[in-house]
Amino acid sequence: MKLLNMKGTSLCLLYSAAMVLDDDVDEMIQRIGWTGLERMWDKPEPMCYRSHHIQEIQEYAIVWHHKCFYPIEHEPMIASDDGVQPKLAIHHGDEPTARLMGLILGKPGIMIGEGRNGLRHAWAWDGAKCYDPNGYILDIEDYKSVEECWLLGLI
Repeated sequence: MKLLNMKGTSLCLLYSAAMVLDDDVDEMIQRIGWTGLERMWDKPEPMCYRSHHIQEIQEYAIVWHHKCFYPIEHEPMIASDDGVQPKLAIHHGDEPTARLMGLILGKPGIMIGEGRNGLRHAWAWDGAKCYDPNGYILDIEDYKSVEECWLLGLI
């Protein structure tokens, strides 16, 4: 995987997808139709920007690469429809982090969670290392949390 260094803020998901798909960011922006730096909210930077949604990245991967990002949740929750408190759905009794690591090791994808600065962040995963669009190659333990992982696969 080739490390990309994001230009601007709020583009971490786009740059992470470009790294995983081995694609050109400018071409992705052209095909998606917006940069992600459009101001949408009356908030301070970077929270004011539109950014991109994972479903926009998903559609791009399907249309242009014939691939799909499959979701893997770190801590999947289950609940009945009557408003009870959700409970952690632990698969085969595994601890959530051990379960997640067992599913994602050796498989590329996009991770979304809490970055080192405490803000929501996305980074690319090559199956062993994290390729942070801020220009770093890190270990998964360097992040505060992983909430979602989107593994790349064929459709």
